[in-house]
Amino acid sequence: MSKGLVNLDLIIEGCRRTIEELKKMEGGDLSEELQTLERMEGELEGLKDKFFMKTVAAVPATKTCVDEVEKVNQALAGNKDNPAALKQKLNNVTDAVEVLLSKAQMRGTTLT
Repeated sequence: MSKGLVNLDLIIEGCRRTIEELKKMEGGDLSEELQTLERMEGELEGLKDKFFMKTVAAVPATKTCVDEVEKVNQALAGNKDNPAALKQKLNNVTDAVEVLLSKAQMRGTTLT
């Protein structure tokens, strides 16, 4: 299995843990972020069959996503009392995953 696919599995697993933790939290301050993560989880699952994920080009984008998801999970494990910081970390995950999804489409790339 390629490193991109291994990282993709780590991202999906991390997103699932994050979703579970967010569902346990009291208050609805992060409901929009929760919905976004749930949507993204499905989109990430769809990347498993993409050629891009089997190439070396996928590694930097997937590594960034893995790092951002780990930061969120560490924040959830530690201090849940700072929703503004958690929200920023969740936005960083969203941004990183959006970049990955965009790159995986390989628009403008010609294989020769």
